[in-house]
Amino acid sequence: MHIYNHSLQVVNNAVELANRFHVRKEIKNNVYIAALLHDVGGIYPNDQRVLFAKRYGIELVAKEYYFPLIIHQKISRYL
Repeated sequence: MHIYNHSLQVVNNAVELANRFHVRKEIKNNVYIAALLHDVGGIYPNDQRVLFAKRYGIELVAKEYYFPLIIHQKISRYL
């Protein structure tokens, strides 16, 4: 639920910014989708993120092995 609620907040903020800066409708649709899915990698628990990254060839730096919370960004990009 946390990721869901957070993503909806990001969508609302992103759409508000797109409206404020008069972004074209076809681009605004992409803004909406990107904002909605930006943290989708967070659905994988921390203890599974390194394995996911290795399985799908996502390059990690040393700190990500010790702090896998931040890997969700790369997983989100991959998904």
